[in-house]
Order: sequence, then structure tokens, then C-alpha cells
Amino acid sequence: MDKNIKNSKYKPEIDGLRAFAIIAVIINHFDKKILPGGYLGVDIFFVISGYIITSSLIGKPKMDFLNFICGFYERRIKRLIPTLTVFVLIMSLIVCMINPDPKQSLFTGISSLFGLSNIFLYRNATDYFANSAELNPFTQTWSLGIEEQFYILFPFFVWFSGYSLNKQKGVRNLFISMGTLSIASLFIFRYLYPQNQPAAYFLISSRFWEIAIGCLTFVLIQKRPSIKKIIEKVPSFLFLGLIFLIMLLPMQWASSATVGISLLTTALIVSFKKNSIVYKTLTHPKVVYIGLISYPLYLWHWGIISISRWTIGIHWWSIPMQIGIIFLISQISYNYIEIPFRYSLTKNYARWLIFCLGSASVIFTSIISFLFYKGNFRIFLGDKKNSQDLLVSNYKIEGTGINWENCSSVKNQFVNCSWKDESSQYHYFLVGDSHAAHLLPMLSQIKKENGGSFFAAISGGRLFPSGRADVRFQSLKKNLQNSANSKKVILLANDWSNYGESLSGNKFRYDFSLLNSISKENRATLIIVNQIPVFKGKTYYATACSKEFYRPFPPKDCPKNLTFDYKKFEKGRFLVSKNFSKLVNNKLRVFSPHETICVSNNKKNSELSCKTVLNNELIYIDGSHLSSIGSRYLTDAFNNFVQLSK
Repeated sequence: MDKNIKNSKYKPEIDGLRAFAIIAVIINHFDKKILPGGYLGVDIFFVISGYIITSSLIGKPKMDFLNFICGFYERRIKRLIPTLTVFVLIMSLIVCMINPDPKQSLFTGISSLFGLSNIFLYRNATDYFANSAELNPFTQTWSLGIEEQFYILFPFFVWFSGYSLNKQKGVRNLFISMGTLSIASLFIFRYLYPQNQPAAYFLISSRFWEIAIGCLTFVLIQKRPSIKKIIEKVPSFLFLGLIFLIMLLPMQWASSATVGISLLTTALIVSFKKNSIVYKTLTHPKVVYIGLISYPLYLWHWGIISISRWTIGIHWWSIPMQIGIIFLISQISYNYIEIPFRYSLTKNYARWLIFCLGSASVIFTSIISFLFYKGNFRIFLGDKKNSQDLLVSNYKIEGTGINWENCSSVKNQFVNCSWKDESSQYHYFLVGDSHAAHLLPMLSQIKKENGGSFFAAISGGRLFPSGRADVRFQSLKKNLQNSANSKKVILLANDWSNYGESLSGNKFRYDFSLLNSISKENRATLIIVNQIPVFKGKTYYATACSKEFYRPFPPKDCPKNLTFDYKKFEKGRFLVSKNFSKLVNNKLRVFSPHETICVSNNKKNSELSCKTVLNNELIYIDGSHLSSIGSRYLTDAFNNFVQLSK
């Protein structure tokens, strides 16, 4: 045990509990099947944080508000910033070397330096349990964001409640204020989880209660020691055993498991008795040491696992080596970064200098990470040409301003999303969500081979969220009217599952009736593009599956061919056609990409095999979108379809 952490208030059993939590998290992140609920170790950390941060404020000398607040934040800076900045700096460089499109990862890392990565991940609709999150070496920093945002609020509650000044009603005031907010936060968590999991998982409003419950536990047992005596009568191993059993529950129980694990953690902390088996186990020097290095372990384990998924993968034979690297780097980080900055190097520094150093290191690391992003393709070690075709940024029509970034936002009024070729008889209008965007390379190939004029209006969710006032609707209508002398083809492509099992609902009926009406008014051919076969439950990212020298083994989530239930797919296709037919008076035209992608169209088969690789090149960019290669592969089939649809 490090001599710097030895003091009368130090509780080695808490570090032992941290060790239990981080080991559970690491096991889960290596293989969810072994310990499905191991991710709940993060919730244990939240409760511990609330408990420890409150206990650390007891017995502090009386001081004014400014000194109290500055001292609190000074300790947080010395504890968190040095290790985090080094981690972000090193991981940013590595991810740029192996990921051709590191924007999401780098911006997560940069936002983590400011305690905002949880908000960044939420705004980008990240699912913590999806493969995309596993490929981001900074995803785990969301929990640091939660804690840092709590730390911004908490010292004000402690001060203005009178708790830090040992005022007569200080304990009561703190308990009431934190208790009220905890109940509200818990209600938000339970309400949001089934409806908006990213919000429930990543936002402080739905996580506040977990850290606060640790605070309330400490306050309660200080005010009512009799409660501790009652709970101590229950054996600690019973609480620890129940925590372990909850960690064996499948994901379907995640919401209830989170509440259960938090309550049991508070009970376990209160129940610790020095002569118990659990106490002796958790206070064993080696267990305590794992707890002491739990912060660097938490950062580095995810980063190393994520980088492994980009390179050699996770295999039974690689796991011992990867665990060894995780513990080695974490020990180095703890001994040569965390401890020196917390206790030695900054010991005689003035407080203002520590704030300046912390701010400077955050800004410096952010700038370097951003420069890595801007120069990514110069740092990238892989096949640059092949990787370019697997990027969302390649969703574009060459030689025009029409691309995914320009034409998926209403802010620019779609001014760069129209391109006219006076010599061409065809004008193509693309409308829909990301499943429309992945058709842009196909239109680019059409432009290259046959010429053509083009317009694109791409966005998620409903086709026209605000009806006739929607800027996409107005832009489409204006461009249709300005192409009077051409043959107009409107391509409508969407993730139809957004509208539920039936496409005949009022919202979709209204959206589609708008599109159909302007199609008729302008004598345009309306073509519905059916969904491509998707990898249900097997979402992967092509940039992590393509052949590279640093990726000698193909990841298991990157199958060469997709086999799916053809009858079920046909039923879904029939529903699309049936419901669209109800809304149009003329003949319905449906272009089905799967007829080109898939090997066979034998309706007698219950299963249909579909290509995901053509000429050793991936035609999917992820589990539900085509790569540029796959999109261009549809060109001939689409041209023939348009000719037949005259």
C-alpha cells in the first residue's frame, strides 16, 4: 500500500470493493457471455464515489467558500487530469494509425477532457452495448463525465446546506436536498430506460441518484449509527453474493439490475465488519492494490481491448497477453503519473498554478488530438484507397457538392445539393434517410457513365417533419419545378422500420401524400427503394473488417455472406408494396437492391444467401448500409429498372 494514502480515514475495504468492480467490468468487456452484467461494476463505482467524496469532507478545517470550492476542485484535477490527458494523447495517435475514419473516437476523447463525453455520446445516439461503441477507445469515459458533472454540483450542496461547516441542521439539509434530487433522478432513469436508452444511460439527470445514494448512505450512518448496527447483523457475503448473482442476469434486466446493484452496494459498504471473511478478502494487500490502480485500469483496459478489436482481435490465446499489457500499463500509469502528480510534483505548487497546469494540459491534448484528426490519412497505416470506399464521407456524387454532410442538414437550406447537366435528359431526386445516402455513390456512377442532373435531401426520422414548411420539401418542390424539360425520377429510400410494422399510419400517410402529390404535379416517376438485407444483431463496421497487415485474423462479426429468412423478408417487402399501393393511384414502382446483392431469388427456399464481399471487397459499410463499392454495384440493375419503369 502506498504510504501517501495511509491516514486515519482510509478504508482499505473500499479499495477492495473497487477491485471487485473493475475486475467484473474487465471480464464483461472481454466477453459478455462470461459475466453478462459485469458492466454494473461502473454502478458500484458511482456509489463508492458518492460515499468517499462525502466522507472526505468530514473533519476539514473551517474555511471560506472560495477556499472550500477551490480546494475541492484542486483535488479532482490532481486525481483525474494527468492520467486522462496521457491516455487520450496516446490513444488518439494509435486510433489514427489504424482507423481511417477516427472522427467519432477522437471527438469522444477530446470531449472527455472537458467532462462532456457522456453528452457527446448521447448526442451521437451511441448504444453502449453496440459494436460501434466497442470500436471507440474512449467510450468508457462517459462515466468520468457523469462523475465530473456531479462534482460541479456537489460542493455547492455541501456548502450551502451547512454540512461542511458542521451547522446544526447541515446534515438534515444535505440529506433532504440530495434525497429529493435522487428520487427525481431515479424516476427519470426508470422512465427513460425503456423509451430512450442512450439518454437513461449517458445523462447526469438519470445517473445522479447513483452517486447521490453513496453520499446519502454516509450521511445517514453518521447521523443514525443504529442503522449501521442493524445492517451489520446481516453477513457481508450475503450482499456480495447477491451482487454477483445480479451480474449473471441477461441484458433484459438491465434497468432493475442497476437499481438492485446500487442498493446492495450501499448495504455492503455499511455491513463491513473487520473480522468477516469478506472484509479480510477485500483488504488483502494484492486486492487492495488492484483497487488503488482501478482508475488507470478502467481507462486503459477499454482502450487496449478496443485497439485489439481493430487489430489482432480478442481470442482465447490473446486474452492472457492483453490482460498482462493492461495491468502493466496501468501500474506504470499509477506509479509514474497519478501518484507523482497527486502527492509529489504538485506538493509545493500554489493552487492557481495547479489550475493553470490542468487547463493547459487539457487544451494542449485537445489541440494535438484535433491535429491528429486533420492529418489522419497521413498517419493512417492501412490501405488508404480501399479504406476510402468504406467511409461514410464517400457517400457523394463526384464533381458536385452533393454529399452526406452537405445534404443531411437543413441548416444550409440545401443550396449545394442540386447539380444540373443541361445535356442530360434525366434528373434524379433522392429523398430519405441514411438508406438514401448510401445510394449517392450509385448516382455518382450513373453521372460518370450517362450524365444526369441530381438533387438530394437526406435526413433521419420522418420524411418531412413539419410538413409543407419543411425546408427539404420546399427545396425538392423548387428543384422539380426548375427541371421542366427533363425526365424526372424521384428515389424514396428510408428505413421503413421507423414507421413500425405497418406503413399505413397517419404520420407516414401524411408524409407520403405530400411527396406523391408533388410527384404527380411535376410528372415525375416515383420509385420506392426497398431496404437491403440487414445483419440483425450483427452490426459491424467495414473499416474494422477490411484486410490490413495489422489485422491478420478476420473478426468473427464480419461474415463473408449473410443468410437470412427469405420468407420473412418477402413478407416485409409485401407489406411495403401493399401499404404504398394504398396511397398511390398509379402503378407502384419498387426497386429492390437485394435482387442484385443476393445469390438467388428462389422463392421456394426458406433462406436466401446474400453477398457481403465482391472481388474481395466489402459491399457493406456496416450492418445495414452499403459501402461505396456496394452502392456502385447496383448501377446496372438500377439503370435497367428505370428504363423498364418508363
